[in-house]
Amino acid sequence: MHNATNNPFWSYSLTQYSNKDCETFCLEAQNRLGLDINLILFGVWLATQNRALNLDQLPSYIEKHQRDIIAPLRDLRKSMRDRAQSNEELSTLRNSVKGLELQAEQLEQWWLFQFSTTLLPMTKMDKAKDKIELMRANLKQVYRLGRGTVESEGDWIEAAIHHLYPS
Repeated sequence: MHNATNNPFWSYSLTQYSNKDCETFCLEAQNRLGLDINLILFGVWLATQNRALNLDQLPSYIEKHQRDIIAPLRDLRKSMRDRAQSNEELSTLRNSVKGLELQAEQLEQWWLFQFSTTLLPMTKMDKAKDKIELMRANLKQVYRLGRGTVESEGDWIEAAIHHLYPS
């Protein structure tokens, strides 16, 4: 496999996710709302690049990869957690599954980065306010893929910007 970690989106994701508040926020969005952390990060990163997200244009294999590969690996890893604490062999196996999950995440991010290169930058996006508006629009699309309520959408988007926008 090519080096899926050699791209600006992966670097952005590592930087943001290394912030404990960002990690907590993203995991809650994944677990409570059923959102794809990679798409959350991607929506914000695109806005920092003056690009709008259009999920209708996203290649279907990315969603299929998340659903058919990443989610089952995550579920398997989580199901092993309690038993792996008291069983060294199972702990080793769980760590292997965790490594595969990370590789699958890296591949998804590589594909998202490749997709981003097909998007043209927005014109007249010089002000930080315009980037924030673009982030809101991008995150709105991501949020609507999950199980959140319309009433919570605005609050979630503002919290996402707070936790993910590089300051």
